[in-house]
This record gives sequence, C-alpha cells and structure tokens, in this order.
Amino acid sequence: MKGVDALIATVLILAISIAAIALALQLGKPGLDRNQEILIFQEAKANLIAFDAAIKEVVSQGNGSTRVVDTSVTGGEYSIDSTAENIVFAMQSKAQIVGEGISNIESGVNVTGYLEEVRLRADYAYNILESSKFGAGKRRIVIRNEGFDASAGKQLLSIRVT
Repeated sequence: MKGVDALIATVLILAISIAAIALALQLGKPGLDRNQEILIFQEAKANLIAFDAAIKEVVSQGNGSTRVVDTSVTGGEYSIDSTAENIVFAMQSKAQIVGEGISNIESGVNVTGYLEEVRLRADYAYNILESSKFGAGKRRIVIRNEGFDASAGKQLLSIRVT
C-alpha cells in the first residue's frame, strides 16, 4: 500500500501544480494583453511620427525629392486615404488603453479612443495621390514630392507601400 500512497500523492501534487500554473496564467493574461496593446500603440505612434517627418522633409525639398521609411508593423492596420488626406492607424483594444471618447494630440498625431478600438491619425494639407492599406509585417514606405497642383493650390505627394 505504501507504493500506492506515494503514487496518489505524486498525482495530487502534479494536479495542484498544474491548476496553480493555469490559474496564474489566467490571472496574468489581461496584464500581458494590455502591455502588448501598449507596445503596438507606441510602435504605431513612432511610425506615424516617422512618416510625418519624411513627408515634411520631402515637401520642403521640392519637386522630385523622395524619402524612404522602413517600418515594422506588429499589429493593427494603416490606411493612407487620398480623399481625407491623412494616414490612419486603427487597432482593436480589449484593454481599452485609450478611453472611449478621449481624444488628444501627441507629437502631431491625433489619438482617439473608441469602444474597443484606438485610432491614431496624421492629417495633411497636401494632395495624396493614391490610397492604400497595410497591416502586420515589414514595410517600405516611399514618399515622393510630385510637384505643385496650381489648380488645387496644394502640393502633390505619392506615398507607395512596398
């Protein structure tokens, strides 16, 4: 019987250990998810600031100037909107890292919280020639000054994603 008691004790210790590990993972998961969302948010903000700096540099240097921004996207989706003349980043946020209805401007980037979503937006007074969307992965953004549109009174920008 002594061998059976030791086996039962070992099984109970293993079961309790597995339950404790599972409980710790369940309790820690919301914190890990929140930290991951914050990292994606910070990455997106840094990317938009880099895009903005490259756009301003290209505009200031005149027709034909080009800048390339190499970027890595961990999560969320970027939209370059030629109609609204802006670049928007949107991500799902279960941890609600930016409160719903909260909007502020950080380093020239408009940050807005929606229900389970966060959006960052950089607005421009230039004609962006084409729209595109891109998500996770390594991307090369090529920004080119295409000259001045006298009829619209705006600078023309080409923003290509490769």
